Amino acid sequence: MPIELATISQGVSLINGLRSFRPPGRRAQRQRDAVVGMLRGIYFTPRGTRLIVQSLAEGRVPDLEDVEAILPDFNDREWSIRDFVDQMRFENHDLEEIGLANRRTLEQIGWGKINLRRDIQDLINSAATGGEDVQPEEAQALLDRVNELNRMIEELEREFL
Repeated sequence: MPIELATISQGVSLINGLRSFRPPGRRAQRQRDAVVGMLRGIYFTPRGTRLIVQSLAEGRVPDLEDVEAILPDFNDREWSIRDFVDQMRFENHDLEEIGLANRRTLEQIGWGKINLRRDIQDLINSAATGGEDVQPEEAQALLDRVNELNRMIEELEREFL
């Protein structure tokens, strides 16, 4: 009795569907874990510079103790952030298992982080030197960008967990 083409097609669809439930291999899992680590490493935490920008967005002068506690860490992390961003580059062959769209998103997140860090430094320097008043709207726009980048990081991390 010949097997009908529709039956073969359904079998192939079933196999392809089951394949998606297969746990990732060791290499893919290592890459996923590495991506999660990178994403967590570049996340803007509530107690970091985000706290200072929030104060400025609310039209307040940031608490001096917060600034003294936060800025040294912000500056010290510059090189580790750049390392994470380098690892997130699309061309990174260590990320071949995670897919093209995710690789592109990772690179966009990395460049977003670098640009936001620079803009935060400029804003804080303006506030610290007193040469220019920081407009709350300017700080709020920066905070909105931080929140959007964090949202993208959270979404991509969720995909890899």
